Amino acid sequence: MNQSYLVYFVLCSISILLFTKCLLPREYKLSLRINSAFKLPVHFRSKSVRPLPIQYEQININDLKVFNRPGIFPKVIIIPTTFGHQNSNFVLHLLSELKNDAYIIPTCQVSNHSTIDPEQITKDISSLIQYLQQKDNNKQIIDNEEKVVLIGISFSCAGVVKYQHQNKNKVLKMILMWPMFDKFQPLLWPYQLQLEMGERAQKWIADNQEHLIYNGYTKQEIEQLATRTTITKYDGILAQKLEIGIEDYYERQTVDAKQIATDTVIICSKGDEIAGRYVPKKEIKQNTNIQLIQINMGKHLDAPVYGGGDATCIIAQNVM
Repeated sequence: MNQSYLVYFVLCSISILLFTKCLLPREYKLSLRINSAFKLPVHFRSKSVRPLPIQYEQININDLKVFNRPGIFPKVIIIPTTFGHQNSNFVLHLLSELKNDAYIIPTCQVSNHSTIDPEQITKDISSLIQYLQQKDNNKQIIDNEEKVVLIGISFSCAGVVKYQHQNKNKVLKMILMWPMFDKFQPLLWPYQLQLEMGERAQKWIADNQEHLIYNGYTKQEIEQLATRTTITKYDGILAQKLEIGIEDYYERQTVDAKQIATDTVIICSKGDEIAGRYVPKKEIKQNTNIQLIQINMGKHLDAPVYGGGDATCIIAQNVM
């Protein structure tokens, strides 16, 4: 009987310790820096607090829908990837750290913007900047010479780099968070991870059937997408819509460090299970426009307790 009580006590103690550990701030370290001139502390502690919701102002530019969080100069354009990231805990944490005027372009919405294809992202950024430069009732949000800061998140980083490559005179700085450098990384995703990512896609599909119909998907295709599927099968359908193979589709989502010709900070995590751990260190070191900061732990869009990625957000706030 005493042994049973002892085992019960030990199990309860372990559970309490683990629960307490989850609630306590996590300590992050900067495990790698390349070309970094920023005086950043080596250690960061996560806040592990739920971010406050944000009331966005919606802007409609033809068929492009943009969310604006008013702030101060310089202007910031944030490009989340799919599935409503403008309301994700990570983006909310980021905007709580940044006091800049932020314009967010969701890359999947009820319009003809159906994928995270870099070509489409560059067009969307161009449309937004043209809108901001228009003189409407003598109110011009930015002048024709003003440069913007671009923040790429996950797979949208490739589109941000592509826009900068084509419009160097319009970009002041880029911050790339969790970019993918290896086009073969998605082909190495474990099946369980593919299923988990597929569940997020299913939820988005269920909430955005109008978007899919608008972009030419049949009801039968939507039903197939809505069933339990993996993210790679979902990406395969998007690739088919672009009339390219799945490998070419993923290659479009990778960042080419050689194309970066603007002051750029790349932030990544050593434990990134989606974008992968590969970083082209040699190319980055040779490109003096790039500063690389790698955190010792944290998954893709880091989610400790409340899905914060808050250590990453603190770094982004420091490098602005």
